[in-house]
Amino acid sequence: MLPGFEDITNSLTEYELTELVPDFVSSFKKRQGKEMAITNKEIVSKMKIAGEKYMSDVKVRKIINHIRTHALVPGLVASSSGYYVTNDPQEVQRYINSLDGREAEIRRVKQTFKQYLNQLHNPQTLFQC
Repeated sequence: MLPGFEDITNSLTEYELTELVPDFVSSFKKRQGKEMAITNKEIVSKMKIAGEKYMSDVKVRKIINHIRTHALVPGLVASSSGYYVTNDPQEVQRYINSLDGREAEIRRVKQTFKQYLNQLHNPQTLFQC
């Protein structure tokens, strides 16, 4: 759970773990290759059609994160086309590179906020140029 985002980052419920995760796993295993990609928006739409009243794009990402971190669908990557499974080492490396880039950008923002927090603790430096 992330502080400040508790309502959208809390753990998956027992229902989500036992009912939805297996359905997602089964569906993703059929999505081999970029041409079979599905977007988050499409997943939310399909889940609502299937009767899931409270499926949000955030919940979809949370379920997908669970699937990835538990290696339930090896090779489940994402691109601008959506989520799909790949066994292509080059595609996997591209995805790792993308994650590295996102991680680096988050680290840069974090560093900037640490500097700002330091300034807040030392008000005399806040308005120095």
